[in-house]
Amino acid sequence: MYYSYSGNANTRLPIIVTEQYVKGLGQTIPMLQEAIDSYNPIEKMTFSCCGVGAFNLKIEDHYKENIIICGIESYVCVLQTALDLLEAGYKPIVLV
Repeated sequence: MYYSYSGNANTRLPIIVTEQYVKGLGQTIPMLQEAIDSYNPIEKMTFSCCGVGAFNLKIEDHYKENIIICGIESYVCVLQTALDLLEAGYKPIVLV
Protein backbone atom coordinates (compact mmCIF):
# COMPACT_ATOMS: atom_id res chain seq x y z
CA MET A 1 0.00 0.00 0.00
CA TYR A 2 1.39 3.41 -0.94
CA TYR A 3 0.50 6.80 0.45
CA SER A 4 1.09 10.16 -1.16
CA TYR A 5 3.02 12.51 1.09
CA SER A 6 5.05 15.51 0.00
CA GLY A 7 7.09 16.10 3.13
CA ASN A 8 6.59 19.27 5.10
CA ALA A 9 7.63 21.73 2.39
CA ASN A 10 4.12 23.05 1.78
CA THR A 11 2.77 22.79 5.30
CA ARG A 12 5.62 24.47 7.21
CA LEU A 13 4.93 22.06 10.05
CA PRO A 14 7.95 20.79 11.93
CA ILE A 15 8.13 16.99 11.77
CA ILE A 16 9.76 15.01 14.56
CA VAL A 17 10.40 11.36 13.75
CA THR A 18 11.00 8.75 16.43
CA GLU A 19 11.94 5.10 16.05
CA GLN A 20 11.46 2.44 18.71
CA TYR A 21 14.51 0.28 19.50
CA VAL A 22 16.12 0.37 16.06
CA LYS A 23 18.57 -2.47 16.80
CA GLY A 24 15.73 -4.91 17.42
CA LEU A 25 12.87 -3.51 15.33
CA GLY A 26 14.68 -1.85 12.44
CA GLN A 27 14.49 1.60 10.90
CA THR A 28 11.64 3.46 9.26
CA ILE A 29 11.04 2.15 5.75
CA PRO A 30 13.07 3.93 3.04
CA MET A 31 9.95 5.28 1.27
CA LEU A 32 9.03 7.30 4.38
CA GLN A 33 12.63 8.29 5.07
CA GLU A 34 12.85 9.83 1.60
CA ALA A 35 9.48 11.56 1.87
CA ILE A 36 10.33 13.48 5.04
CA ASP A 37 12.41 16.63 4.68
CA SER A 38 15.40 16.67 7.03
CA TYR A 39 14.82 13.06 8.11
CA ASN A 40 16.70 12.72 11.42
CA PRO A 41 14.96 10.21 13.72
CA ILE A 42 15.20 10.15 17.49
CA GLU A 43 15.62 6.62 18.83
CA LYS A 44 13.51 5.76 21.84
CA MET A 45 13.41 2.88 24.27
CA THR A 46 10.21 3.97 26.01
CA PHE A 47 6.67 3.65 24.72
CA SER A 48 6.02 7.37 25.04
CA CYS A 49 8.06 9.80 22.98
CA CYS A 50 7.92 12.08 26.03
CA GLY A 51 10.28 9.67 27.79
CA VAL A 52 13.12 10.88 25.54
CA GLY A 53 14.87 14.14 26.37
CA ALA A 54 15.70 14.93 22.72
CA PHE A 55 12.00 14.70 21.79
CA ASN A 56 11.00 17.01 24.63
CA LEU A 57 13.63 19.55 23.60
CA LYS A 58 12.37 19.52 20.01
CA ILE A 59 8.75 20.12 20.97
CA GLU A 60 9.87 22.95 23.25
CA ASP A 61 11.88 24.47 20.35
CA HIS A 62 8.79 24.41 18.12
CA TYR A 63 6.25 25.07 20.83
CA LYS A 64 2.79 24.66 19.46
CA GLU A 65 -0.28 24.08 21.56
CA ASN A 66 -1.57 21.38 19.20
CA ILE A 67 0.67 18.42 18.35
CA ILE A 68 -0.33 15.99 15.59
CA ILE A 69 0.67 12.39 16.27
CA CYS A 70 0.66 9.34 14.04
CA GLY A 71 2.37 5.99 14.27
CA ILE A 72 2.23 2.24 14.01
CA GLU A 73 1.73 1.07 17.59
CA SER A 74 -1.35 3.16 18.28
CA TYR A 75 -2.54 1.03 21.20
CA VAL A 76 0.65 1.65 23.19
CA CYS A 77 3.25 4.11 21.81
CA VAL A 78 0.88 6.62 20.23
CA LEU A 79 -1.57 6.36 23.12
CA GLN A 80 1.10 6.81 25.79
CA THR A 81 2.63 9.76 23.93
CA ALA A 82 -0.79 11.41 23.59
CA LEU A 83 -1.55 10.93 27.28
CA ASP A 84 1.85 12.32 28.31
CA LEU A 85 1.48 15.33 26.00
CA LEU A 86 -1.98 16.00 27.40
CA GLU A 87 -0.61 15.83 30.95
CA ALA A 88 2.16 18.29 29.94
CA GLY A 89 -0.42 20.84 28.77
CA TYR A 90 -0.41 20.17 25.02
CA LYS A 91 -3.40 19.27 22.87
CA PRO A 92 -2.50 16.03 21.08
CA ILE A 93 -4.30 15.24 17.83
CA VAL A 94 -4.05 11.58 16.79
CA LEU A 95 -4.28 10.80 13.08
CA VAL A 96 -5.94 7.50 12.25
